[in-house]
Amino acid sequence: MSYTIVLLDGKELRNLSLEQIRELFFKRQINQDSLVCSTDNPRWQMLRKAIDVNNWIPLAAAPVHQNPPPPAVNPFDAPAAPVYNPPPPVYPSNQLNPPPANPGPYYQNGYSQHNQSETYYQAETTQTSYNFQNNPAEFAPSKYQNPANPFQTPGNPVPHQSNPFQNGPAVYQTPASNFNQRVNDGIPSGERNGLRPAAVMLIVNAVINVLLMVLETVAANGPTAVNDKPANGVVRLGVSLVIDILLAIKLWKNDDAETARKWVLARTYLGFLVFGVIVPFTRIPTDGLIAGTVNFIAYFLLLVSVLLVLHGKRGPSPARVMAGVGTFALFFLFNFGVIALSGVALVAPNFSKFELAGKQMEKYKIEGTEYEDKTTGAKVVLPEGWSMIDLKNPLINSPQARMIAIDKQEKRLTMFEVVPVPANLDMKRADSAYILDQLADNVVAALREESRNAGGFGENSFREITRMNIFIGKHPARLLIFEKVDDGEKVRGHLIITFDELTFYVLHSWCPAAEYEQARNDFTFFEKNFTVPDNINSPFTQSAETRKNKTETKKNY
Repeated sequence: MSYTIVLLDGKELRNLSLEQIRELFFKRQINQDSLVCSTDNPRWQMLRKAIDVNNWIPLAAAPVHQNPPPPAVNPFDAPAAPVYNPPPPVYPSNQLNPPPANPGPYYQNGYSQHNQSETYYQAETTQTSYNFQNNPAEFAPSKYQNPANPFQTPGNPVPHQSNPFQNGPAVYQTPASNFNQRVNDGIPSGERNGLRPAAVMLIVNAVINVLLMVLETVAANGPTAVNDKPANGVVRLGVSLVIDILLAIKLWKNDDAETARKWVLARTYLGFLVFGVIVPFTRIPTDGLIAGTVNFIAYFLLLVSVLLVLHGKRGPSPARVMAGVGTFALFFLFNFGVIALSGVALVAPNFSKFELAGKQMEKYKIEGTEYEDKTTGAKVVLPEGWSMIDLKNPLINSPQARMIAIDKQEKRLTMFEVVPVPANLDMKRADSAYILDQLADNVVAALREESRNAGGFGENSFREITRMNIFIGKHPARLLIFEKVDDGEKVRGHLIITFDELTFYVLHSWCPAAEYEQARNDFTFFEKNFTVPDNINSPFTQSAETRKNKTETKKNY
């Protein structure tokens, strides 16, 4: 058999055994007047009528004490004052069993309305206090008689408290909240708005600074680098990134929030003044007005967003926090656009002159797989897939070039240049190593100047990677591996320089830096198949020798 019973707090428990009801009785969640019904008798009745609880009462009525009371001294003390129980919370009368809209004449709300003893529960849960004065003396105490919460009586008030019965019965009040606000420098820690949004702003700003630093580093190694930009990136990483992360952690954890708030405001003011005003506008002559304006707008938006969420000792209103978040969204979108455009400018391929020409080169190509200079006898053999082009083409030209060749994809270029030795230079008596080094230095200086004029800046416009000693036949030579700028694009290539007694020879080959590894085989092929005659017997060299002798001969008039 199972039971259904209504607890003292108004809850209804179903499918309970007798042992479970007894346990509830011991726990003082029910008393002998609690309503109960069973599967055998579905009619609601009091517990003392449904079950014999006489054997339970002596066990349940034993008083509970946190500390054992001292032994009584006088067995004839005055009787204790009548028990007064504070009024319980008021529950609506129809909370458990709301009546139907049109109750019939035989409607019952769960128990008999004609039983005066059963209506005690209804009165107990609606408007009256618990009163067990009519119950047997050994009845279990009310749930409100908890030794941990001692009650007051009219004749024995709790020490150090006023007697609530001096001016009438006590009025029930809602218990005060046990939440204690932790105050940090005069600002409630849990009440200030804007701390976590400010922390997110600092983290996002740090990420943006990292991306900008990466772009500046790539640009520093790129063809259009300015020498002091990498230093600015390191300073931004070391100062802004570390400080922003530390302050963001403090704001997020609410750890010494007032101090962190002041530091964030000071950092924002200083950053706007230095990086948003002073640095950009003092560098307008070098960086340009657009770069200065972009920096000013970015730091101004960051300043406004941080001020909206952190300015003032009192926490900002939710509307002000939302305005700050919206301003920071504009800051993020602005910087995202700047980073995206900068990345496209760095990553997007720039095509050299011969690549931009495209199909226009087809009509200038010349058949043949090798070139031999008719005056000096120097010969250059082309790799497979390469073609020579007419020297009179409008796209690629060089005053000293004797031969220009491009590959099939028109991304790799080779020029063969022949320059007469100055008449006042005796190559027979000069040190070949010294001559080659001086010649290589002059060629590098000329190429660097040409690269600067083509869109490169600073030392990165032309960079000599290595210089090696080789031989072209019996002639000593220098092989230079270099990087340079050609129409704004970084290229890499080989430069072979050699000479005979009357002529300098320069074989200049290059390709986009990204394709250098694939082009190395072609450049090595040029090195192995570039020949210079051992004997000086060409008409050009003979005429040059004649002119040289005439210049050195003393004239007597």
